[in-house]
Amino acid sequence: MKTTKRTIEIVLDFQTGKKILSSDFFCQPEDKIFNLREELEIAIQNNKIKYICFFCKQKLKIRGGGQTKKIFHFAHLKDSEDCHIKTDNKYTKEEIQRIKYNGAKESILHFELKNLIANNLENNKKTNKGIEEIYVEKVVKNERISKEWKKPDILTIYKSLKVAFELQLSTTFLSVIVSRQEFYIKNQIFLVWIFDNFKIKDAERKFTQSDVFYSNNQNGFELDEIAKQKSSQMKDLVLHCYYKKPIIRKNKIEYEWNDEYVTLNDLIFDKKNFKIFYFDVKQEKIKLQNQLNEINNSHKTKLLHILNYDSNLITSDYYKMDKITELFKDGYKLKKADKKYIKLKYENSLKKLYISYKDDFMLIIWTVFLSKMKNKEQIERLLNLSINSTAFHLIAIKFGKVVNYKFDNLIRQLHFAMDNRKQYIKLFLTAIKCYSKEKLIKKLDKTGKFKNKMEKYLQNIPEQDTKNNDIFILLFKELFKTDNI
Repeated sequence: MKTTKRTIEIVLDFQTGKKILSSDFFCQPEDKIFNLREELEIAIQNNKIKYICFFCKQKLKIRGGGQTKKIFHFAHLKDSEDCHIKTDNKYTKEEIQRIKYNGAKESILHFELKNLIANNLENNKKTNKGIEEIYVEKVVKNERISKEWKKPDILTIYKSLKVAFELQLSTTFLSVIVSRQEFYIKNQIFLVWIFDNFKIKDAERKFTQSDVFYSNNQNGFELDEIAKQKSSQMKDLVLHCYYKKPIIRKNKIEYEWNDEYVTLNDLIFDKKNFKIFYFDVKQEKIKLQNQLNEINNSHKTKLLHILNYDSNLITSDYYKMDKITELFKDGYKLKKADKKYIKLKYENSLKKLYISYKDDFMLIIWTVFLSKMKNKEQIERLLNLSINSTAFHLIAIKFGKVVNYKFDNLIRQLHFAMDNRKQYIKLFLTAIKCYSKEKLIKKLDKTGKFKNKMEKYLQNIPEQDTKNNDIFILLFKELFKTDNI
């Protein structure tokens, strides 16, 4: 298939600063192109700027189509000044990329955001928050090679450090980004890239944003509407920072998106690499990797082997539960590495809205239950469904969230517990009081049905099973203190 080649392959939308590829633009329906052609002509007649050439910054119009039998294309206006596209002058690849990068700086949006940032930095200076000097579009020359230079949107002195701010509103090549970053590093200048609309979804985020984001310790800065409002309120530059926080999940490191609105005072200045970021992703990853290494080192225990490395996972976590149970029946005692692993999993799981029966943390809860048993006979009793399900209901009350069930909120699990484990109602009511969950339950009990159920049982409490209290005392000793009984 023959590819159509146009003389002007890329243009700049002067209003937004966005690049427009001719090949994409002219794939639109013909009626839409002619409407845009008319809009463009009206703008030209009224001396307004819509689309401009990336190289000479002169206005463009649309030609071709219809009876001309020519393909649609962008063209310079008649009697316009010379442009290398018209005169066929040859630029090097680096020169063309630099021209395209600087061309995006000609847009109205770029001009407005640049001035807004400068004004906010000026407010920072006036209120003595660290900014000492501000230079807008000042040429910075390489101290060693005078022919090398860059012109950042804004250059500042912040707490005696040079900090450059570059707006990135359009796509550009990685080579251009790296070139600018390396220049600033060589000249000991910190660089802050700022986007007007940062995308956290990989499918929507352009390569330019990803290149900047991953090269800056997985921190990206955006000047959105809320950041603008906060900047005005705080008399300082406020940016919306997106970062990927490493977490441990299923014995490996994964990442989850986080975000914060930050000022310069909140940021970390990496003086070795001249990077600026809010959250040190690299250091957090190293810290978590060390935690995993501790757990997975050569001294790993039998328990950790079952939890993380057992190859017989045909029946998933139920198989593991059986293996862990057999381990404790044989007299296994928790080792130091086991306790570290349990603590880590516990802290991560408390952040979840609910803990389903499929969650790997259920293995941790079951392990803790087993570890508290004094002998094999108690373990055998713990295996009784009425006892272990009651224990899981009590854990749910303690955590204030669904545990080991498919219910969408805690109140539904409590209804189920009261209806199916009437012999332990006093334990449930004691747990609600002991763990101070009255307010939470009142909030969740929107219909008042659970309140009515509690009052009904308080008036006529069914016969309670106390013969397994030795097990519940080991698991929840706080429930059996005198003031809770």
